[in-house]
Amino acid sequence: MVDGLTSIPEGYNPTVGHSLFLDGLTTIPRWFNPTVEYILSLDGLTSLPSGANLTAGEISMRDLRVIPENVCLTATKFKLVFHNVEHISKGVRLKASGGIYARALTSISNGVYLESDYCLCFPSMDSIPRGVSLNVKGKSRLGDRYGLSPEQLRLSGRSNSGCYIATVCYGSYDCTQVLTFRNFRDEYLNETFAGRFFIKTYYALSPAIAQWLENKHKINSFVRKNFLNRIYECLKNKY
Repeated sequence: MVDGLTSIPEGYNPTVGHSLFLDGLTTIPRWFNPTVEYILSLDGLTSLPSGANLTAGEISMRDLRVIPENVCLTATKFKLVFHNVEHISKGVRLKASGGIYARALTSISNGVYLESDYCLCFPSMDSIPRGVSLNVKGKSRLGDRYGLSPEQLRLSGRSNSGCYIATVCYGSYDCTQVLTFRNFRDEYLNETFAGRFFIKTYYALSPAIAQWLENKHKINSFVRKNFLNRIYECLKNKY
């Protein structure tokens, strides 16, 4: 079924025994929750109201960039497909009998719940924050790593991607200081646009810097004592 609606009339919640294409919509009201057996396509959607609750056999959203807080999206037969979503906000619940596919996703807030009977496919993410709840049964993809088991996803969620420069300077991925920096990233920086921009910039630049710092013990000691230790002292009781 192709529906040319550009806005949702009051009380419009159709029951459709096949698919429903509403690609002319740019937003929907919070109360909108049609019953759709197969595909619910909202590819023109650029915003969702906080607290929206949608269920269909499969849900597709092409133009949406951010899933706002407390949204619940459920694909009862197939998959959830987000072509351009870059961020998932706290309180969001995504459930799919098939996979959850978000190729442009780069950040997820703590307090998100992800459930899939098949897989997660997040090729632009290297890790899932530890504050995200996972219930995934199949093999998944994060970044360029394929075939990740649910146990590996949970481990990735607790450990997260590294703080490259701090890891080199302290000589450990899991020392107290590096763990504190990662917690600060996940619990504070990741919650704001400016913070996420900083994270993205840091991970674009820091691998080359960290590689240059390898085996430069005097420089590492100087950076550790004069910069990183001071930052750690400010953060250690909070993160």
